[in-house]
Formats: sequence, C-alpha cells, structure tokens
Amino acid sequence: MFWLSASVSYACQNSTSADRLIYIGDSHTVGTFGQQLTKNLEKVTDSKPIKRYGVVGSAAGHWNKKDNSSIRKLKIGYYCDGDGQVNGKAPKADFPTPTQLFQGAEPMVVIALGTNDVNSKCNVSDKTEQMAAVKELISQVRPNSKCIWVGPTEQPNDGPIAKNCGQTKIKAFVDNLKQTVSSRCIYIDSREIKLNGKPILPNRSDKLHYDGDLAEHWANAVSLKIQETVSPQSIKSNYQRPAPKVNHAN
Repeated sequence: MFWLSASVSYACQNSTSADRLIYIGDSHTVGTFGQQLTKNLEKVTDSKPIKRYGVVGSAAGHWNKKDNSSIRKLKIGYYCDGDGQVNGKAPKADFPTPTQLFQGAEPMVVIALGTNDVNSKCNVSDKTEQMAAVKELISQVRPNSKCIWVGPTEQPNDGPIAKNCGQTKIKAFVDNLKQTVSSRCIYIDSREIKLNGKPILPNRSDKLHYDGDLAEHWANAVSLKIQETVSPQSIKSNYQRPAPKVNHAN
C-alpha cells in the first residue's frame, strides 16, 4: 500500500518525532474503528501524536517488506494522516515502509491485523508457515517500543471468512496468531469483546466490517484493554469507560 525523496515533503510521510505512536492496520483501521481508536489513544497517551496508517485488504505480509511495493499493489483504499481516507486507490509512493515506521524512538506501536491473514492462510496446514509473515513483522518493532497487537473479532457463520475457512480453522488460526504475537507484543483478543453478553459481529452487509456505534464499541473496549496493560510510567492512563453502545449487529 509506498517511496521517498529527501528533497520533497510528502503528505503521507512518517513523522520522526520521538513521541509519536505508530498505529497500522487493515480496512478496520481505515474506517470507524480506526478513527475511534485513534481518538481514544490520544486520551490514553496524554495527547501524544498518533500516526495512523491503514490499507484495505492488507495482511501482515504486506507490511513487512523493506520497500512498499507489496502494499501498493492493494488498490482498494487506504488512510494516512496527511491524505486522510482515500477510497478505491492504492497508497501513494510516499506511503512509509516498516523501516520508516519503526524507527526505535516511538514509545508504542499498535498493530491491528489478522482478519485478512485468517482468510488467506487458514487453509495452510503448517502452523509455522501460517505465522511466517507475522513473525517477520513483529521482529521489526524495536526492542524499546511497547508493542500492542489487536487481533480479529469473531466471524459470523454466514460471512465470507467462515465460508472459506470454517469456524474450526478460524479458531485454530487465531489461537496460533495469539500465541505467536504474545512472544513479543501484548495481544488484545477481540474475540473476547462482548456487548450484552454476546460477541460483536460485523454489522455491515458484507459481514466483514463494522460501522457506527458497534465499531466505536469495539474501539472503546480495545482502548480500555490497552489502558489496563500499558506502563503508567510511559503511557498516561486517563481514558474513561464510555457509556454502553447499542448493538447494531445483524
């Protein structure tokens, strides 16, 4: 979903501020969930700058390249702070690579990926092969940066991922993802997030994505989990629990 020139200032270029927090992800990050999570992170982190980069259709393997050629092949849409949300296009040539994103000074990196990894890798029988791209991505987060990984939510039985994979393979993949990521990052299991005692399921007609109050509820719940796990010495925890949201899931 990106290039560089020392003489040109690009809108999507990554900030070099030591205080910035990096947040990357897929279409959920591009949409309402990502918008709300960014707002919440600013509260959790006492207004430290949040640099959000999302690319629709992206999985871990798209983000772990040394250049941005892989992610720029995805032409569905993207988000970066300079450009805002752009639909139906590939990221521009200035979209940053992990080398540019993870520079080592950032106190926290948030990675919200997994849904597209499940869909593309659930039928791969070798668990090590399933997680190769994930391991490569988290290895690029510098040792002094706190790493948070937001995993995928439950999938509806009649949704495209469940039809492709089946619930048994989905569970096995996400369990493997959680175990793999937890070796380096704090893993937030979105399957555990409930509303009215039930898992949150996509409320858009494609049965993949979230809109409105339900997307905000997911982001709010993730924010609370981040607040509970980050170090108060490096991240200020002042985010307050929001009022309950209405469940619009189908």
